[in-house]
Amino acid sequence: MKKIRFFTAFFLTLLCQAFLFANTSTFNQGNFVISMNDDFTEITINGIIECNYNADVIIPDNFDGIPVTEIGRSAFSYKDMKSVSIPNSVKKIGEAAFYNCTYLKEINIPDSVTELGHSVFYRCLELEKITIPSSVTTIGSEVFTVCPKLKEINFLVRVSEIKYRTFSSCKSLESITLPDSVTTIGQNAFINCEALKTIKLPKNLKTIGNGAFESCSSLQNPEIPASVTSVGTGLFKGCNSITLTYKISIARRFNTDIF
Repeated sequence: MKKIRFFTAFFLTLLCQAFLFANTSTFNQGNFVISMNDDFTEITINGIIECNYNADVIIPDNFDGIPVTEIGRSAFSYKDMKSVSIPNSVKKIGEAAFYNCTYLKEINIPDSVTELGHSVFYRCLELEKITIPSSVTTIGSEVFTVCPKLKEINFLVRVSEIKYRTFSSCKSLESITLPDSVTTIGQNAFINCEALKTIKLPKNLKTIGNGAFESCSSLQNPEIPASVTSVGTGLFKGCNSITLTYKISIARRFNTDIF
Protein backbone atom coordinates (compact mmCIF):
# COMPACT_ATOMS: atom_id res chain seq x y z
CA MET A 1 0.00 0.00 0.00
CA LYS A 2 2.89 2.32 0.85
CA LYS A 3 4.49 1.60 -2.52
CA ILE A 4 1.25 2.49 -4.33
CA ARG A 5 1.00 5.72 -2.38
CA PHE A 6 4.63 6.55 -3.08
CA PHE A 7 4.25 5.94 -6.81
CA THR A 8 1.05 7.98 -6.94
CA ALA A 9 2.67 10.85 -5.06
CA PHE A 10 5.79 10.71 -7.23
CA PHE A 11 3.85 10.63 -10.49
CA LEU A 12 1.57 13.45 -9.36
CA THR A 13 4.67 15.45 -8.44
CA LEU A 14 6.03 14.94 -11.97
CA LEU A 15 2.71 15.99 -13.48
CA CYS A 16 2.45 19.06 -11.27
CA GLN A 17 6.00 20.08 -12.07
CA ALA A 18 5.34 19.57 -15.76
CA PHE A 19 2.29 21.86 -15.65
CA LEU A 20 3.88 24.42 -13.32
CA PHE A 21 6.92 24.71 -15.56
CA ALA A 22 5.03 24.54 -18.83
CA ASN A 23 6.54 27.82 -19.99
CA THR A 24 10.11 26.59 -19.60
CA SER A 25 9.30 22.95 -20.50
CA THR A 26 12.00 21.61 -18.15
CA PHE A 27 12.21 20.87 -14.43
CA ASN A 28 14.59 19.28 -11.96
CA GLN A 29 14.37 15.62 -10.98
CA GLY A 30 17.14 14.24 -8.81
CA ASN A 31 20.46 15.44 -10.24
CA PHE A 32 19.04 15.97 -13.73
CA VAL A 33 17.04 18.55 -15.62
CA ILE A 34 14.33 16.76 -17.56
CA SER A 35 11.31 17.34 -19.74
CA MET A 36 8.44 15.10 -20.80
CA ASN A 37 6.49 14.58 -23.98
CA ASP A 38 2.87 15.69 -24.24
CA ASP A 39 1.37 12.46 -22.95
CA PHE A 40 3.97 12.02 -20.17
CA THR A 41 5.24 8.67 -21.48
CA GLU A 42 8.83 9.64 -22.38
CA ILE A 43 11.55 11.69 -20.71
CA THR A 44 14.35 13.78 -22.23
CA ILE A 45 17.48 14.60 -20.24
CA ASN A 46 18.11 18.33 -20.74
CA GLY A 47 20.94 18.87 -18.29
CA ILE A 48 22.73 17.85 -15.13
CA ILE A 49 22.64 19.91 -11.93
CA GLU A 50 25.91 18.88 -10.28
CA CYS A 51 28.81 17.42 -12.25
CA ASN A 52 32.15 17.38 -10.48
CA TYR A 53 35.50 17.26 -12.23
CA ASN A 54 36.38 13.71 -13.35
CA ALA A 55 32.93 12.42 -12.40
CA ASP A 56 31.42 9.16 -13.65
CA VAL A 57 27.91 10.03 -14.81
CA ILE A 58 25.25 7.33 -14.95
CA ILE A 59 22.10 8.34 -16.78
CA PRO A 60 19.04 6.51 -15.40
CA ASP A 61 16.91 4.51 -17.81
CA ASN A 62 13.71 5.75 -16.21
CA PHE A 63 12.18 7.92 -13.54
CA ASP A 64 9.73 5.75 -11.67
CA GLY A 65 8.81 3.72 -14.72
CA ILE A 66 8.78 6.53 -17.28
CA PRO A 67 11.60 5.75 -19.74
CA VAL A 68 14.42 8.13 -20.62
CA THR A 69 14.42 8.09 -24.44
CA GLU A 70 16.47 11.13 -25.42
CA ILE A 71 19.50 13.16 -24.40
CA GLY A 72 18.59 16.68 -25.39
CA ARG A 73 20.42 19.48 -27.13
CA SER A 74 23.54 20.64 -25.24
CA ALA A 75 22.46 18.59 -22.22
CA PHE A 76 26.01 17.97 -20.97
CA SER A 77 27.96 20.56 -22.95
CA TYR A 78 30.95 22.11 -21.17
CA LYS A 79 30.75 19.63 -18.27
CA ASP A 80 33.89 18.05 -16.79
CA MET A 81 32.90 14.41 -16.33
CA LYS A 82 35.30 11.59 -17.13
CA SER A 83 32.79 8.96 -18.26
CA VAL A 84 29.13 8.62 -19.16
CA SER A 85 26.93 5.53 -19.09
CA ILE A 86 23.92 5.82 -21.41
CA PRO A 87 21.01 3.39 -20.83
CA ASN A 88 19.55 1.24 -23.61
CA SER A 89 16.26 3.11 -23.35
CA VAL A 90 17.77 6.11 -25.17
CA LYS A 91 16.87 6.44 -28.86
CA LYS A 92 18.37 9.82 -29.73
CA ILE A 93 21.41 11.81 -28.66
CA GLY A 94 20.69 15.40 -29.58
CA GLU A 95 22.74 18.19 -31.10
CA ALA A 96 25.87 19.16 -29.15
CA ALA A 97 24.84 16.91 -26.25
CA PHE A 98 28.47 16.47 -25.15
CA TYR A 99 29.93 19.52 -26.86
CA ASN A 100 33.26 20.66 -25.39
CA CYS A 101 33.34 17.97 -22.69
CA THR A 102 37.12 18.27 -22.66
CA TYR A 103 37.71 15.59 -19.98
CA LEU A 104 35.33 12.97 -21.35
CA LYS A 105 37.30 9.80 -21.98
CA GLU A 106 34.75 6.96 -21.99
CA ILE A 107 31.17 6.78 -23.24
CA ASN A 108 28.94 4.03 -24.56
CA ILE A 109 26.36 4.32 -27.30
CA PRO A 110 23.77 1.57 -26.72
CA ASP A 111 22.20 -0.30 -29.62
CA SER A 112 18.87 1.40 -28.91
CA VAL A 113 20.20 4.70 -30.33
CA THR A 114 19.15 5.52 -33.90
CA GLU A 115 20.33 9.12 -34.22
CA LEU A 116 23.42 11.15 -33.33
CA GLY A 117 22.81 14.87 -33.74
CA HIS A 118 25.07 17.58 -35.08
CA SER A 119 28.31 18.17 -33.09
CA VAL A 120 27.47 15.59 -30.40
CA PHE A 121 31.11 15.01 -29.41
CA TYR A 122 32.64 18.21 -30.79
CA ARG A 123 35.91 19.00 -28.98
CA CYS A 124 35.92 16.02 -26.62
CA LEU A 125 39.67 16.30 -26.23
CA GLU A 126 40.27 13.11 -24.20
CA LEU A 127 37.94 10.74 -26.08
CA GLU A 128 40.04 7.82 -27.35
CA LYS A 129 37.62 5.24 -28.72
CA ILE A 130 34.00 4.89 -29.70
CA THR A 131 31.68 2.18 -31.01
CA ILE A 132 28.77 3.29 -33.15
CA PRO A 133 26.20 0.45 -33.17
CA SER A 134 24.27 -0.83 -36.17
CA SER A 135 21.06 0.70 -34.81
CA VAL A 136 22.31 4.19 -35.74
CA THR A 137 20.89 5.33 -39.08
CA THR A 138 21.61 9.06 -38.87
CA ILE A 139 24.85 10.83 -37.95
CA GLY A 140 24.95 14.61 -38.04
CA SER A 141 27.78 16.80 -39.27
CA GLU A 142 30.85 17.63 -37.15
CA VAL A 143 30.04 14.83 -34.69
CA PHE A 144 33.69 14.07 -33.87
CA THR A 145 35.31 17.32 -34.94
CA VAL A 146 38.43 18.16 -32.90
CA CYS A 147 38.68 14.89 -30.99
CA PRO A 148 42.50 14.81 -31.17
CA LYS A 149 42.98 11.58 -29.18
CA LEU A 150 40.30 9.56 -30.96
CA LYS A 151 42.14 6.64 -32.56
CA GLU A 152 39.68 3.73 -32.49
CA ILE A 153 36.29 3.89 -34.22
CA ASN A 154 34.20 0.75 -34.52
CA PHE A 155 31.75 1.57 -37.28
CA LEU A 156 28.80 -0.83 -37.20
CA VAL A 157 26.30 1.67 -38.55
CA ARG A 158 24.00 1.58 -41.59
CA VAL A 159 24.25 5.28 -42.45
CA SER A 160 24.32 6.38 -46.08
CA GLU A 161 26.37 9.55 -45.60
CA ILE A 162 29.44 10.72 -43.75
CA LYS A 163 28.54 14.39 -43.44
CA TYR A 164 30.41 17.69 -43.38
CA ARG A 165 33.52 17.60 -41.13
CA THR A 166 32.32 14.49 -39.27
CA PHE A 167 35.86 13.44 -38.38
CA SER A 168 37.80 16.64 -39.05
CA SER A 169 40.92 17.21 -36.94
CA CYS A 170 40.90 13.73 -35.40
CA LYS A 171 44.67 13.91 -35.31
CA SER A 172 45.30 10.47 -33.75
CA LEU A 173 43.08 8.49 -36.11
CA GLU A 174 45.32 6.18 -38.16
CA SER A 175 42.88 3.81 -39.86
CA ILE A 176 39.17 3.52 -40.50
CA THR A 177 36.85 1.21 -42.41
CA LEU A 178 33.60 2.74 -43.60
CA PRO A 179 30.50 0.52 -43.82
CA ASP A 180 29.20 -0.50 -47.24
CA SER A 181 25.96 1.38 -46.60
CA VAL A 182 27.81 4.68 -47.12
CA THR A 183 27.25 6.20 -50.57
CA THR A 184 28.40 9.77 -49.86
CA ILE A 185 31.39 11.27 -48.09
CA GLY A 186 30.74 14.94 -47.45
CA GLN A 187 32.87 18.04 -47.74
CA ASN A 188 35.94 18.11 -45.44
CA ALA A 189 34.76 14.90 -43.77
CA PHE A 190 38.32 13.91 -42.77
CA ILE A 191 40.16 17.21 -43.16
CA ASN A 192 43.27 17.60 -40.97
CA CYS A 193 43.36 13.94 -39.89
CA GLU A 194 47.14 14.10 -39.94
CA ALA A 195 47.82 10.53 -38.75
CA LEU A 196 45.31 8.83 -41.07
CA LYS A 197 47.27 6.34 -43.17
CA THR A 198 44.61 3.96 -44.46
CA ILE A 199 40.93 4.23 -45.16
CA LYS A 200 38.81 1.47 -46.63
CA LEU A 201 36.14 3.05 -48.77
CA PRO A 202 32.78 1.27 -49.15
CA LYS A 203 32.04 -0.67 -52.31
CA ASN A 204 28.81 1.28 -52.92
CA LEU A 205 30.35 4.74 -52.57
CA LYS A 206 29.21 7.21 -55.27
CA THR A 207 30.29 10.71 -54.25
CA ILE A 208 33.25 12.20 -52.39
CA GLY A 209 32.92 15.88 -51.50
CA ASN A 210 35.30 18.81 -51.78
CA GLY A 211 38.43 18.50 -49.66
CA ALA A 212 37.22 15.30 -48.01
CA PHE A 213 40.81 14.21 -47.28
CA GLU A 214 42.49 17.60 -47.36
CA SER A 215 45.64 17.84 -45.21
CA CYS A 216 45.61 14.12 -44.37
CA SER A 217 49.37 14.22 -44.67
CA SER A 218 49.93 10.52 -43.83
CA LEU A 219 47.30 9.10 -46.20
CA GLN A 220 48.70 6.61 -48.70
CA ASN A 221 47.01 6.04 -52.09
CA PRO A 222 43.48 5.01 -50.99
CA GLU A 223 41.65 2.71 -53.37
CA ILE A 224 38.66 4.52 -54.84
CA PRO A 225 35.94 2.00 -55.80
CA ALA A 226 34.66 1.74 -59.36
CA SER A 227 31.22 2.78 -58.07
CA VAL A 228 32.42 6.37 -57.47
CA THR A 229 31.14 8.75 -60.14
CA SER A 230 32.09 12.12 -58.64
CA VAL A 231 34.87 13.56 -56.50
CA GLY A 232 35.19 17.15 -55.31
CA THR A 233 37.98 19.65 -55.81
CA GLY A 234 40.91 19.67 -53.42
CA LEU A 235 40.28 16.03 -52.55
CA PHE A 236 43.95 15.32 -51.83
CA LYS A 237 45.21 18.84 -51.16
CA GLY A 238 48.06 18.68 -48.65
CA CYS A 239 48.20 14.86 -48.78
CA ASN A 240 51.97 14.67 -49.07
CA SER A 241 52.24 10.88 -48.70
CA ILE A 242 50.15 10.17 -51.80
CA THR A 243 52.28 9.65 -54.89
CA LEU A 244 52.13 12.10 -57.75
CA THR A 245 51.41 9.29 -60.22
CA TYR A 246 48.36 8.27 -58.18
CA LYS A 247 47.11 11.85 -57.94
CA ILE A 248 47.41 12.32 -61.69
CA SER A 249 45.51 9.08 -62.37
CA ILE A 250 42.64 10.21 -60.12
CA ALA A 251 42.58 13.70 -61.65
CA ARG A 252 42.34 12.19 -65.15
CA ARG A 253 39.73 9.64 -64.12
CA PHE A 254 37.35 12.28 -62.77
CA ASN A 255 38.55 15.31 -64.72
CA THR A 256 38.72 17.26 -61.47
CA ASP A 257 41.31 19.46 -59.75
CA ILE A 258 42.02 17.26 -56.74
CA PHE A 259 45.12 19.21 -55.71
